[in-house]
Amino acid sequence: MNSINGKTKTLGLIGNPVEHTMSPFIQNLFAEHMGINMVYVPFHVEKGRLEGAIIGAKALSLIGNNITVPYKVDVLSFIDVLDQRAKIIGAANTLKYSDDQVFGYNTDAAGFLTSCQNEGVFFEDKVVCILGAGGAAKAISVVCAEQKAKKLIIVNRTLDKAEALKNTIQQYFNIEIEVQDYAEVLKLKEANICIQTTSIGMYPNIKETPIGESTFFRNLEWAIDAIYNPSETRFLSLARENGVKTLNGLGMLYYQAVKAFEIWHDVIIPQPIIEKCFKLFNDYIYSR
Repeated sequence: MNSINGKTKTLGLIGNPVEHTMSPFIQNLFAEHMGINMVYVPFHVEKGRLEGAIIGAKALSLIGNNITVPYKVDVLSFIDVLDQRAKIIGAANTLKYSDDQVFGYNTDAAGFLTSCQNEGVFFEDKVVCILGAGGAAKAISVVCAEQKAKKLIIVNRTLDKAEALKNTIQQYFNIEIEVQDYAEVLKLKEANICIQTTSIGMYPNIKETPIGESTFFRNLEWAIDAIYNPSETRFLSLARENGVKTLNGLGMLYYQAVKAFEIWHDVIIPQPIIEKCFKLFNDYIYSR
């Protein structure tokens, strides 16, 4: 980390809880390698104090903040200028303070897309099955629609929530979307890509999986899990055992942070630094 002095700029994560966040490690790593005099810290903000936290951040001349659970939707009320992706998704995870205004962004979508492109996952003309209908599913659905997927199949235990996501996406994109529950999805044979966006299978519940039947995976080209801990969930291991290419959520987490850093500092991180920092981050996550 750079030495902190009178010229050090401050950024941080607003959320509750924030104790287990990886964002300070990533952002301070970028600052060190880019030679930018800044420090990034977590801010535990209690319920009802979000507006005060943002007012305080502006008063203290912070460059910006990341926003995590449970405030990604609530924060929209305090944003002056919202980017299009955040508007569609209905959530923001990155704020920038400039000219006494609050600019809001959703970098989760950009992080997911970059992670997929780096691994050779492309969505054009593909049938994509999305497990879950929460915040991650919204960002991922937007990416799939932007990238001209042929069809989305949204699978969720609560069909009303899946229908709401379908309606939101179809307000902005001309794309076929089908809603299913988990019983129906086991019969699914047309999907090329399946993306798992729920918390099922996350550490410490590593034996859990939203779909455990091997036959489901056999027609897939790719299985993607938004979870990064463990590095291979039960969902991904079943896919791999059935000859499906797999990708976990570490890249999505990392590349959303890249995009946020670039927004805050009006820079483009050179590819060699991105690759070097990703290796350091990967080692940090999986060697602990």
